[in-house]
Amino acid sequence: MKKIIYIILVATIFTSCEVDHLNKDPKTTPEAPGSTLMSSAQRELFRALNTPNVNINNYRLFIQHWTEVTYIQEEQYKIQRQIPENLWEAFYKDVIKDLDEATKNIENEEVLNDNDQGIKTNQLAIIELQTILTYQYLVDMFGNVPYTESLDITNVTPKYDDAEAIYNDLIERLNTALSNLNTDYGTGDFTDQDLVYHGDISKWIAFGNALKLKFGMTLADFNPDLSKTLVEEAAPNVFVSNEGNFAFQYLGTLPNTNPVWENIVYSNRDDFVPAKTYIDKVNELEDPRRTIFFSTVNGKYIGGINGETIDDYNSVSHLGQEADGSIFRDPQLEGLIYSAAEVNFYLAEAAERGYSVGGNAKDFYTAAIRSNMEYWGVSQADIDTYLSNPAVDYDSAAGDYKQKIGDQKWVILFNRGYEAWTEYRRLDYPQLIAPETAELDQLPTRMIYPRTEQNQNGDNYNEASSAIGGDQLDTKLFWDVN
Repeated sequence: MKKIIYIILVATIFTSCEVDHLNKDPKTTPEAPGSTLMSSAQRELFRALNTPNVNINNYRLFIQHWTEVTYIQEEQYKIQRQIPENLWEAFYKDVIKDLDEATKNIENEEVLNDNDQGIKTNQLAIIELQTILTYQYLVDMFGNVPYTESLDITNVTPKYDDAEAIYNDLIERLNTALSNLNTDYGTGDFTDQDLVYHGDISKWIAFGNALKLKFGMTLADFNPDLSKTLVEEAAPNVFVSNEGNFAFQYLGTLPNTNPVWENIVYSNRDDFVPAKTYIDKVNELEDPRRTIFFSTVNGKYIGGINGETIDDYNSVSHLGQEADGSIFRDPQLEGLIYSAAEVNFYLAEAAERGYSVGGNAKDFYTAAIRSNMEYWGVSQADIDTYLSNPAVDYDSAAGDYKQKIGDQKWVILFNRGYEAWTEYRRLDYPQLIAPETAELDQLPTRMIYPRTEQNQNGDNYNEASSAIGGDQLDTKLFWDVN
């Protein structure tokens, strides 16, 4: 009798599975796990910000860290390719939309107990922090952008939201996400699928507070009271060492290699060389990072002039030696979005502004430079020598705190074009001069909107353009008040 019941039970299971299989539409795509979608979004976010591809990211050229050998239009501020379109698509479609789908899929997952709920809450908060970061990038590039209607794929004409209003909403979302992160619970499959912090809640909390610090300091000139509140709330909980860096480890094989390697080695083009503006500065300071970053010409570091072609490629320094293993010629070179050096510079500036951040400007400034040099492998002896240089030492370096911090921040953000450009716009240092051949008499202060928006979303585009003061490269963003 037991054997008969067993046979009937097994038959029922297999029949049920077969019927279930027949009820599924074979043409539909299985729902991707939320963790996998987040991994994809992380990869695309780092690629968009780290690539030197001139069809996507021109900020190393804008900020005069790099220059081009032959095709010099981008450093002349001629936005003739679909650069805004590619940036727009990368952030909205490849990052924000994937993060949104990840959120929906995780929200739909079954919760069996309190531990499952704790894991789910942590996962959603981690995704939310990355969504907030990406929207901040969009605002800081373009100004007013689609926000409240940006995720409805059926709406091809989304309205543009006011940039300041977006910032205010992002800050509220950030506070909520931080309050939801709980170290009493884990992160489930994020341990493997989170390609930045591998599900480490403590690191995500430190990053979230560092992001709050970034919001606060970006608003420092525009809204000092809000800035002070945000910074003082965040400061005790930020990361201040390189172990907390928001970074992405690339691999040695395509398609997961560092995009810098892809553009200067794999493409076999070598169109990029260090700019004279940058080389002259680090020569003046006798910066030991030169030996890591650049090759020499007859024992000297020589940069190319922005906006001018270079007839003899061998007359200028290159981005490392032409050999495998050089820092910018390594396919596994880590991608970096937010570092301890930047956090310490923010804290130095906050201290100068009178905010209570648990330290003084000089100590934070020194820690910022030291952590960046340690990141690149500079010896402690060389770091100490550099910091003792009167042109570097905080007490004797030229200018007010904005100049001291702005000059050194521009130096440490080499190969971090977007962040260097943002901090230049915010601090107004170093005082860079547009190339003589450029179409503007100053460096760009924003990216223009995609032409596709003009053609497909004209009414909302025109309203947004008018609201920000014109869709021009030299239109200032709301927080850029000085």
